Amino acid sequence: MKKLATVFLCSMSLIVWAQKGDGGAETHCDPSYVTDIGPMMTQPDGTLQSIPFDCTATSGCDMYFDATMSAGQTLFLSTCGSSFDTGLSAWSGAGYTTQEDCNDDSCSLQSELTFVAPGNGTFRIRIGGFGGASGPGTLAYQGDVGITIVGATGGGAQVPTLNQYALYTFLVLLAGAAVFVARKRHA
Repeated sequence: MKKLATVFLCSMSLIVWAQKGDGGAETHCDPSYVTDIGPMMTQPDGTLQSIPFDCTATSGCDMYFDATMSAGQTLFLSTCGSSFDTGLSAWSGAGYTTQEDCNDDSCSLQSELTFVAPGNGTFRIRIGGFGGASGPGTLAYQGDVGITIVGATGGGAQVPTLNQYALYTFLVLLAGAAVFVARKRHA
């Protein structure tokens, strides 16, 4: 049992260590990107669509997707009704560090953003949590036909972050502990 407790404490320490070191001080419009939700989204067809998300395990949320748009195309986004203080922002440029637009608190503490592409290109859309806020929510979106939503890696598999590796490690260790305990009970 001591070994199990040690493994559990080490796993929890790794998860805490992997969290952002700034204590969640990022704002809703920082260009930090952790979880790519693009591969889970359907392409805009001119109608209002939605996708549930849960960034409970991520301080500040940091979910994103990339949208390839032509100049003048419009993409409406809303997190209204989500369970935490959200922010929505659009980014461009090398490394997506040029902020094109940002919105916070359009509907109570949640956000709505109507982003009009200033030129042809791929833009990164970020769902953030203000002051480290996170939780479950829904992203509603409506875009012009012809806008293409892609994952940050072009729709392929994303590379897990350190945070995700820590969580995966913890879950594997937790599953192993459950198997160990189950075997001990039946022995």
